[in-house]
Amino acid sequence: MQRITVFKLHELIKSLKKGEKRSFKLFTKKYSKNKEAFYIQVFDYLDKVELVDREKFKKKFQAVKGLSGIQQHLYNQILKSLKLQKTQNNIDSILIEGLGDIGVLREKGLIHAAKEKLEDLLNLAQLHDQVFYVPILYHWWFSLETSKFHYRDVKLSTLEENIKKFRASVTTLDKYQIYQTNTGRMMFHLMEQNSRQAWDVANNIDKTLPTYAMTAEGTSLSVIVVELQLRRLLMAVLRQPQRVYQYARQLTSVLKQYPEAVLETYQPYYHAALMSQMTYAPTVEAVIPILEEMKNSSMCVTNNLSLVIILTEMDVYLTTGQLEASYQYMVEQTPVIETLKKTIPVSNFGIWYYKIAIYYYATQNYAVALKTIDEYLDNKNIDQIIKYFALLLKIIIYYEEEEYILLASFLNNFRRHLRKNENLLFFEKTLISLMVKLIKTPKIEHKPLLINFKKELIEYLKKAANHEKEMLTYFNYIEWLDNQISQTPFRQLYFRHVGNISF
Repeated sequence: MQRITVFKLHELIKSLKKGEKRSFKLFTKKYSKNKEAFYIQVFDYLDKVELVDREKFKKKFQAVKGLSGIQQHLYNQILKSLKLQKTQNNIDSILIEGLGDIGVLREKGLIHAAKEKLEDLLNLAQLHDQVFYVPILYHWWFSLETSKFHYRDVKLSTLEENIKKFRASVTTLDKYQIYQTNTGRMMFHLMEQNSRQAWDVANNIDKTLPTYAMTAEGTSLSVIVVELQLRRLLMAVLRQPQRVYQYARQLTSVLKQYPEAVLETYQPYYHAALMSQMTYAPTVEAVIPILEEMKNSSMCVTNNLSLVIILTEMDVYLTTGQLEASYQYMVEQTPVIETLKKTIPVSNFGIWYYKIAIYYYATQNYAVALKTIDEYLDNKNIDQIIKYFALLLKIIIYYEEEEYILLASFLNNFRRHLRKNENLLFFEKTLISLMVKLIKTPKIEHKPLLINFKKELIEYLKKAANHEKEMLTYFNYIEWLDNQISQTPFRQLYFRHVGNISF
C-alpha cells in the first residue's frame, strides 16, 4: 500500500469543495463511534492551513500515537465519503446503472417500463452533454421499438426524428474522438525529452483540422472544450502566442456562460485556459487581472496552479525591470516553493531557479548566479530544456567576467553535448563561433565582431520559424549585444513569449 504523507493528505483535503467537506463531517458522525476521533482533528488542522510544515504538524500532534496510520485512515475515509456522495450525483454511475436496468426490463418483457427508463436517461445524458452515452441510448430506442412489433406505435415523423438525432449523436462522438485522440498523440510527443518532432507533429495535426469557426449554438460543450484544448495546445507547440491566447479566452468565455455546477465539472480546463492567458497575454498589463482572478478564485487551486501563479508574478517583475520587487518576491516565495517541492515533481521547478539566476545576473551578482545554475544543473530531475538555456546563460556570464580559460573549456564541452544530442542549431553554432573568436581577440577589438554577430542574428530571426526564436524568451540576446557594444541598459531581460519579440 502506498504511504500517505501529510502533503498528499493536505492536497486531497484542499481539493474538497464546501459541500464535500460538510458531507464528510456528516459521514464521520454517522460511521464514527468516537466523535472526537483524532483523524477529525487532523482534518480540521489541515483544512485551515494553506501550506504544510511537516515539523509543525508533527509537533502539533506529538501526543498522538500511530499518526501515520491516522493519516492513512483519514485519507481512505475522505475517499469513501466522496464515493458515497458521487453515488447520488455522478452522472456516469447513474447512466451505467440505468442501462443495466433497461436490459433487465427488456428481458422481462416490460417494454413500456424500459422505454420510460430510457426517456429519463436520455434527458439526463443530453442535459449533462454525455457524448459517449447518447448514441448508446439511441441504439436502445431503436432496439426497444423494434421489439415492440416493428414500430407499431411509432409515427413515421418520430422515427425520422430519432434517426436524425441518432446520426447527429454519432457525428458528435466522432468529432470528440478526433480532438481527443489528437490531443493524446500531441501529448505523447511532448513527453519525450528534447523531442524536436513535436513541432512537426503539431503542424501535421493542425493541417488536418477543419478551419476554426466560433462555436455554433447547440454544439456539444464536451466537443467545444476538447477542440479548444487541442487547438490551444497545438498553437503553444507551434509558438503562435496570439492564437493560444485567442483559444484560451474563447474557452473561458464559453464556460462562463454555464451554471456553476457545470463550471465545477470543467474546472481543470477553465484553470488551464486561464494559465495559458497568463503565459501568452499580449502585454504585462493584461496579465494582472488574470493573476488576481486566479489568486482570488473560489474554486480549488492545486499546488501545480500555485506554482504557475508564482512563476507568472516573478515573470512580471523581471520583464518590467522591477529588480528590487523581484528580490522581495523571491524571498517571500522561497519557503512556499520549498513546501510545494514536497508535493510536485522536482522537474517543474527548473524555471524558478533559472529566473533566480537571471535576477542575480541582472544585478551583476555573477557568483551567486553561477552557483544557482550549477546547483540545479546537477539535479538529474530538472527539465532538460531549462538546463540548456542555463548553459547558454553561463556562457554569457563567463564572457562578461572575462573568464576566457574557463569559457574555452566550457564551450568545447557544450558543443560536444549539443552535437551528441543533434541539437546544434544556427543560433548555438554562431554564438559558439563568436565566443571562440572573442576569446582569441584582444578586448579592444571585440566591438566589430559583436556588431556583425548582431546583424547576422537579426537577419536570421526575421526569417526563422517561431520555435527557432524561443531562446529570446529565456534571455534577450539582442539587447545583451547592445549592452556589450554601447553599454545600452536592458529594457527587457527576456521576452515573455515569441509574440512579444521585437528588434
